[in-house]
Amino acid sequence: MNQITKPLIIANWKMKPQTMREASRLFEVSAAVAKKHQQNIELVVCPPFIYLTKYQHLDRSSYRIGGQDCFWENPPTGGAFTGEVSATMLKEVGAKYVIIGHSERREYFGETNAVVAKKCAVALAAQLSAVLCVGERERTDASSYLSFVKQELEESLALVKKPYLARLIIAYEPIWAIGTDEKPITPKEVLEMNLYIKKILFGIWGKHASVIRIIYGGSVAPGYAAQFLTDGGMTGLLVGHQSIKPKNLEKIVHEIACI
Repeated sequence: MNQITKPLIIANWKMKPQTMREASRLFEVSAAVAKKHQQNIELVVCPPFIYLTKYQHLDRSSYRIGGQDCFWENPPTGGAFTGEVSATMLKEVGAKYVIIGHSERREYFGETNAVVAKKCAVALAAQLSAVLCVGERERTDASSYLSFVKQELEESLALVKKPYLARLIIAYEPIWAIGTDEKPITPKEVLEMNLYIKKILFGIWGKHASVIRIIYGGSVAPGYAAQFLTDGGMTGLLVGHQSIKPKNLEKIVHEIACI
């Protein structure tokens, strides 16, 4: 199976675990799971920044590493931006991917579409694959949530250049569906949004948009994860808290690998 056609599973550890020992164990589990299924899936692990250097000393042949965020500027000599991490720094420690505009960044840190657009552009320019997150907070009527996602996409992609599209990934994460252990959204609803996102991307870049991968995130758990791909038309998953539960991560990866 060609690498670009493999289902993409991105494990977002968020601000977990709390110790380096636990992080090492999760890296080892992730490596074992990825190695077992590497012919059929592509696994990306996105730990907190502080654990990225730990990754350099472990087996990294079967999976990729990514950051959970990056700063919106990437000056060649660095800059006076206390507490921030640049796209170049991520690349330097071996990262290939970076999550941009996650709903928690937008909610807790006030990231606007304009800020997300700058982050997406600098990540792609630094040769990272940018995982752009979009999704509505609630569903009231069709026109409001569809127009919300359309605005997020158009404004967040405003600075993306056409040559970088092959490294752009759209992660649809309906905010109202995040953080539960149940399936609050149906594969049919996911498919409808998948097609809608493709329509928007085609409106921006035409046929060139066909190389952009669209994945799903939002309460992905064992037992129904594969349905988002088989029935929802997605090319991968953005997995949150289930990705730091070794048994559940293995079950999800196995489900996708068996498609």
